This record gives sequence, structure tokens and C-alpha cells, in this order.
Amino acid sequence: MLLSKWLTMIELFAIGHFIAGFIAAWKIALFIYLAECAPDHSRGWATAVIGSGSSLALLFMAPLCLPSVFGTADLWWLLPALALLLAACHLCFAIRFPESPKHLFCGQRNAAHNCRERVKLSIRFYHGSSTDVRMVMEQFELERRLTSRKHVRWSDFWNSRELRHSLGITLITTLVFAFSLTSLKSQYLESMLMRYGLNQTEAMISTMAMTALAAPFCFLSPVLIERWGRRPLFLLITLFSTAELTLITGAQRMYDSAGGSVAAALLALAGCTMGQFSANLGIFHMTPILTGELIPHAARALTVQINMFMASPLIILIVLAYPPLIGSLGALFFLPLALISAAMWCLMYRWMPETKGLSDPSGSIPDKIVGRNF
Repeated sequence: MLLSKWLTMIELFAIGHFIAGFIAAWKIALFIYLAECAPDHSRGWATAVIGSGSSLALLFMAPLCLPSVFGTADLWWLLPALALLLAACHLCFAIRFPESPKHLFCGQRNAAHNCRERVKLSIRFYHGSSTDVRMVMEQFELERRLTSRKHVRWSDFWNSRELRHSLGITLITTLVFAFSLTSLKSQYLESMLMRYGLNQTEAMISTMAMTALAAPFCFLSPVLIERWGRRPLFLLITLFSTAELTLITGAQRMYDSAGGSVAAALLALAGCTMGQFSANLGIFHMTPILTGELIPHAARALTVQINMFMASPLIILIVLAYPPLIGSLGALFFLPLALISAAMWCLMYRWMPETKGLSDPSGSIPDKIVGRNF
């Protein structure tokens, strides 16, 4: 993006935008890594903190995009320059972090002595120097024994009821995110608000106001995920996402009938605020947390691939279909998304187990999953 400014080549900006989208899609790997590295008692808290941090970063960066600051044809390049500086600083520190202790342990079927020492060093780094390394390694060994191979195949999900049920639960949370408006708003939020009756400045100010209003949920999310547990919080997140889709459907229906108006704009703002609540509470990291707590290490990579295979085409289709279809379909574009989100909430309420505190992968979690007759 910076090169596109200095070389005046729009093609480079498009390539940079594509790479940014690719990185955003694979951000799930970061949360999987955090879930593996964090101790069992703080896995949800650690993942929620990192997820909340990205929302807070958006809150602080959004005012810089105003035309009165850096949002001009001459100064826009300062935004990617700042992002590049922050990324370089992060890389300088993160490159020194050790590999995930669980990956080091479970990824080595024939654990050599030097690998065991690396595991111990990694455990002390992520869990603290006072942690009981032997007990942590015993838990890793229990998880590694759940599968007979280093890497699980597609057929293993079909043959194993527990794996199949766990995969189904992660797919539900993945579809909640895929059918939400999170990705669509990242591209078209301002244009959507302007469509319903706001001008550009009002749309930008409204976006910042929504972000600020939802900011407290960034601090609540790490607390609620440990105090309430995963199940109640994830149900609340899905409920907020469904409410957003329902309100946006209503706003679009008003626009279809009478064009842009104050009422349609307010309804859309209320819906987008609900969506921001769900984003700040953790709609994106529901799947990584459940993957880390329901799926054995050997099956985790394939689980992520299956979830990405399901979600990515849906997200791309929704984002690409919005501009050409919203004019002809109107509210019917959003209505199926709202109905699917409501159906996902019902499935989560019926089948999703509470995984908080179930650190022993050898029996309790699969038992609770099977007990829900998925």
C-alpha cells in the first residue's frame, strides 16, 4: 500500500488490500496458538483479551481516518505506515517466543530428550516458572493418546462419534461468524449507513460512536468468559448477531418502501451497534476457543481447515453479492442471514456443552457432547 502511494500504482494498493483480507481470514491461527499456549484455567481469558485488543485498536485508529486528520488524498499513507511500524515492533518481540508447548509435545510421537527440554522451557515461559511441569506434560500425554496417529484424516471424523460431534459444534460457531455482517461491514459499513439516510461525515461519526459505545464489552469479555463460562457468553454473542441482522433487515425494508429516512438510519445504527457488541464480546474467537477445548491436538489442523473451507466461500460470496443484489433483492438479501443466525442460536442452545474447566480431554468433554445427542 505504501509503494502504491510512492509509485502511483493502484494495482499495488489492490494487492495490499487482498493480502490484508487473506491475513484477516487466517487470523484464526493466532487464536488457536493462544489457546494452545495458555494454561487451562486462563485459556478463555487470554484468548478474549487478545480479541478485545483488536477492537480497542479500531476504536483508537478510527478517528485518524477522518478527513480532518489523515483521511485525505495526501495523508492516507500515514495509516498503513503506522500499521507497518506496529507490526515491525511486534515481530521483533514475537519472534523470540518459543513454540507452543502442546504442539512440541503432541507433535512428536517419538519424543527425544532435547524435545522434552524444549517442551519444559516452553511450559515455563507460557505457564509461569512456578507451574508443575510434570502435571502439565501428563495432561498433554492424555490428549496425545486420544488419537493413534500424528495427523488425523477425514475418515477419522466420520468413524469417531466424539470427533464428529465436536467438529459439528465448531462448525455451528463458524457459521454464526460467516453469516454475520462482520465481514460485510468491514467493506461497506459507511456506504450502508449513507444508503439509509446519513451523509459521509455522519456515517463516520456514527461508526466511531458505535465503536466507543461497545468498547466496554472489550473489557467485559475476558471476565464473562471465565465467570459465566463459554456456553452462556457464546449464546449471547449469537443473540446479538441475530438481533443485528433482524434490525438491518427492518431498516432495508423501510428503505425499500420509502427510501432513506431518519427512522431507517436509526434502525440500522441500532442493528450495527448490536453487531459491534457481538464483535467485542468475541464472535470471531468462539471457534478457536472451542477447537482448543474440544478437539485433540492431532485433529486440530484438519478441523481448522474444514471450518475455513466452509466459512471462507460463504463470507466471500456475501461480500461480493451485496453490491449487485441489494438493489434488486432489498430486505430479502438480509432475511435469510437472519433466519440462519437464529437457527444457529437454537442449535447452540440445544447441543453446545459448557467447556469451562474441563481440562482433562480423556473423557469429560466427549461425554457431555454425546450426552446432548448431537
